[in-house]
Amino acid sequence: MALVQATKAFGGTIALKDASFELRSGEVLALLGENGAGKSTCVKLLAGVHAPTGGHVEIDGKPVVLHSPQDAQAAGIAVMHQHPGLFPDLPVAENIYLGHMPRDRFGGIDNAAMIAGARKVLATVGLDVPAEMRLGALRTSEQQLVEIARALSLDARVLIMDEPTAALSQREVERLFTVVADLRLHGVAMMFVGHRMDEIFRIADRIAVLRDGRLIGVKPKAELGRAAAISMMVGREVTDLYPERNHATGALVLEARGLSRAGGFSNIDLKLRAGEVLGLGGLVGSGRTEIARVLFGIDQPDAGEILIDDLVVRFASARDAMDAHIAYVSEDRMGQSLVMDFSILDNAVLPVLDKAAPAGFYGTDRAIDLVADWLKRMKLRFSSYGQPVKELSGGNQQKVVLAKWLRTEPRVLILDEPTQGIDVGTKAEVHAMIAALAAQGMAILLISSEMPELIGMCDRIVVLREGHQTAEFARGEATQKRVLEAATKTSERVDPAAQAERAAFKDKRKGTLDFLKRREFGLLAAMLAVAIPVTIINPRMVSAANLTAVSMDAALLVVAALAQMLVLITRNIDLSIAAVIGLSAYMAASMVQAYPGLDIGIGLVTACAVGGIAGLINGLVVTRGRIPAIVVTLASMSIFRGFNSIWAAGDQVSADEVTQAWLDMTGLKIAGVPLIVVIAILILCAGYVLLYRTSVGRELFATGSNPDGARLIGIPVDRRILLAFGMAGLLGGLCGALWASRYATIDARVALGFELRDRFGGGRRGRHPRWFGHTARHHPRRAHPFGHQERADPCARRPAVAARRLRAGDPGRHRHRYLHRAARGAGKTGKGAMNKFLRSIDFWDLLLATSCLAAFLYAAIFVPNFVSGFNLSQLAASASEKALLILPMTLLIIIREIDLSIASVLALTSVVFGLLVQAGVPTLAAIPLTLLAGGLLGAFNGYLVSGLGLQSLVVTLGTMALYRGIGYILLGTGSVNILPPAVVDFGINNLPGTEIPWTIVPFLVLAPVFAVILQKTPSGKRIHALGGSPEVARYSGINTRRMILNLFIVSGVVAAIAGIVYTARLSNARANNALGMELDVITIVLLGGVSVFGGKGRLTGVMLALLLIAVIRNVLALNQVGGDAQGMIIGLLLIGSLLVGNYWRSAQERLSRSRVLRETKG
Repeated sequence: MALVQATKAFGGTIALKDASFELRSGEVLALLGENGAGKSTCVKLLAGVHAPTGGHVEIDGKPVVLHSPQDAQAAGIAVMHQHPGLFPDLPVAENIYLGHMPRDRFGGIDNAAMIAGARKVLATVGLDVPAEMRLGALRTSEQQLVEIARALSLDARVLIMDEPTAALSQREVERLFTVVADLRLHGVAMMFVGHRMDEIFRIADRIAVLRDGRLIGVKPKAELGRAAAISMMVGREVTDLYPERNHATGALVLEARGLSRAGGFSNIDLKLRAGEVLGLGGLVGSGRTEIARVLFGIDQPDAGEILIDDLVVRFASARDAMDAHIAYVSEDRMGQSLVMDFSILDNAVLPVLDKAAPAGFYGTDRAIDLVADWLKRMKLRFSSYGQPVKELSGGNQQKVVLAKWLRTEPRVLILDEPTQGIDVGTKAEVHAMIAALAAQGMAILLISSEMPELIGMCDRIVVLREGHQTAEFARGEATQKRVLEAATKTSERVDPAAQAERAAFKDKRKGTLDFLKRREFGLLAAMLAVAIPVTIINPRMVSAANLTAVSMDAALLVVAALAQMLVLITRNIDLSIAAVIGLSAYMAASMVQAYPGLDIGIGLVTACAVGGIAGLINGLVVTRGRIPAIVVTLASMSIFRGFNSIWAAGDQVSADEVTQAWLDMTGLKIAGVPLIVVIAILILCAGYVLLYRTSVGRELFATGSNPDGARLIGIPVDRRILLAFGMAGLLGGLCGALWASRYATIDARVALGFELRDRFGGGRRGRHPRWFGHTARHHPRRAHPFGHQERADPCARRPAVAARRLRAGDPGRHRHRYLHRAARGAGKTGKGAMNKFLRSIDFWDLLLATSCLAAFLYAAIFVPNFVSGFNLSQLAASASEKALLILPMTLLIIIREIDLSIASVLALTSVVFGLLVQAGVPTLAAIPLTLLAGGLLGAFNGYLVSGLGLQSLVVTLGTMALYRGIGYILLGTGSVNILPPAVVDFGINNLPGTEIPWTIVPFLVLAPVFAVILQKTPSGKRIHALGGSPEVARYSGINTRRMILNLFIVSGVVAAIAGIVYTARLSNARANNALGMELDVITIVLLGGVSVFGGKGRLTGVMLALLLIAVIRNVLALNQVGGDAQGMIIGLLLIGSLLVGNYWRSAQERLSRSRVLRETKG
């Protein structure tokens, strides 16, 4: 196999240029180069992940085109990726065989053969774990061994290893090298990519060196010494990889006495002096990182104490440790140290934000002044301070991390694997920096898996084994042999949770106990807890008629929930499922009504066709349009509802207008069981077979568990997502047909809010379905203690909003490059006011502003009465509550949370305010009491999310119904209509001498406050950081739990203000106020460019989106267009604008790539 004159461009960047080398049978080619040199690009070209922009790949001397990793696998190429394509939610055996699972004679998965094969390759790599165990229970090093086992399972002719030893212990590295030696004897051609020179010169036959995307040379190992190889890599001679250190240490700075943490380490004693480099050695999982986390306040010890300057301290958080002048450079650069979508400046200044805002307002110039010197000392290669850190090489990213923490001016610096995954040149620079810092008196705790690094850099080395200290060596006493002996005398420590999971596979007697711990058992218990007391109160609960009705209703929900689950498994969501059901039901009923002489199958076919087409439309826009599913289906829900409403034109299909055969389709009983229940059971069985017995089903789970990993191993992720949406639409259509048969009378409002209930019943992403999750909620409605309960207003049930997928296409994730463009080098941010103005412009904001202007001009010219003072006043008044609600919703979505209960809080506080003033409480006293109520409701949400760790989607779905229900309990279906004159005047009057309504004034006051906080204060930066990466925010000293709690409280208080405004504007308080308003609010926020994945968003765009939608709705209303049709138009606008934006960005990238290629050829 060979690369021939291979070139690869990404946008305007050339990652690889004219590289040529070959892999030979029975030989290992080592690929060397600094980070960013093009090594991973070569790997992905050979693996079929990317296609070369120029040149080609050859196999057996013939040019080939590898369109995908599947093509590479078919050609006999196996790859161990740097970031493994593994799936933590799936069993080990499936991780090994995904993409090439053995089949039985019926075409399904042969589990016995798969498990037997997995055990064989696991034994080959020396990993003793059950093949049936969930991969996520394994340690990182064990997961890397599974990746190696996966590559071996392909029985490949070519094996490509991209940094396979980065997470392995020395023992595991030895085992890998044994496997490589065996493969060499069997004639396998291999390529090894790595940074550890000892390993390279031990395993390689030939060495190829890349620098800056170009191949410098390929030489036999015997002809290339280490110094020469390093010089070829970095373009210069690198000396003193481990600098001489002979300065004296100072006073004791940090001490740990008897420090212990269950499952991590026990009875640890450490002393660290000023100017000393203390090394922590041991195998991966020996407790080194766990000790560092406790010393930095991320975790708390169970026993022992920490002393700073002989004073006992207790760190409840990272901020406490930072206040004690401790800094921690985590081993997980991308997960715990850097917000990858943030700029270099925003990452570097994160721990010292307050210093960048001495007067309370964040300043870019001040921030640059704070970190520029340290970035310069790190010799960082970058184009501007506003450059996204994800565009840097791994070595330069590590320099940003080091600069970020050194700017905190620590006395104690904890370095956890500071040189892991960086090239030799950068590694030498890091070592020199460590030596210089120690010489200046800084106390340094160094954790490293590289023995030469520990021995070369440390004054003392403490060795750990299974969480216990086993040895301590002074400088000069330590050798690799002695350190390894101290670290490996007994077996490696296993995480207690993982050990318990392993034991469960070996102890079959725990089967009953395991079942009792399952989520399904909890749901079953909850169902019985409701059903038993209700049955005692009202025995009709278990009557045949009630059980039949409950089962028939549950059957519909089961079908809808399975449809939703198929999408959720792929890490997406379908908020339009109820709209699809409603559209399919009406179309099917209309077809049966129009053609009574035809078989009832015409109705079924129509419904399934409509549903399938709707599902495919959703899937195509998600996969091809690169728009998040939550945005797509939020819009398509309105589109399908609006289309259905226009098609129905207010008509309904009643029972006497369809054939009896159509009605009997679900009412017919088989052996006493309604046919609709039988159909639901058959669908469940088919779903089980699809998901658990076919490779396609397992690939759906893999797609949800790790989309990027699925692409790496050749799973067609987009096609699987499209399939999930298509099947969901098909099931939604079938559910619509069954619904039309079951309930007979059908109109355009069918299944309103049904998506809320089926969302609760679905499984977790990439996990097993929750079969009991669909029926437990039927009892309260059907089995009211008094034997009857009216069905709730369907509008009270509104869709759930979820999903945190890292896909492209979100407007909040595509800022123009000039957004953060800052000067290079010295720290100037721009020249003159014009540069600052240009940097403040956002592409999406500009597009929205242009759209607003166009809509306003169109309305002013072509729509009578639009520009009248009365109409504009009404436009502003009608948007008052939504304008308020978008403020906290923006902040919550930025931090990756959501408040679906916000409209219910508005309604409940409206009721509270109305009851208070009705009871004679003075208005000035009722207002703060209402705000207090809103704050308490928000605090309850916030506590469940931040305190108990529940998902905000699930929490606020529940409290949305809870708060609305409390409102009905307090006020019933009535209203408070008698309000104080001052309140009424506030709701209907304008500001004196203007056409500005009083109801918009709270928004006009609060909006600038929110905007300034979000964009110009350290708190705003922390909000963005929390959304960008909650873990990085926590490691940077941000109290993430408190921030989440506070923002939910703010949401509750602002919703209460909106509740008072709503009450005043409509002159009544009702429990059903603002039904469905949360959907409009979410639509506005997302259209305004706030990233659904968190970390990005500006109130400028959100307010422009509010204005745009308000103008469009007003124009449509003036033209007598109904509410559903308005929703359809808004949905089309949302989808269309995102598609146009994505197309524009793609066109820019193609033009940039073409320009670079022309320049390259020239």
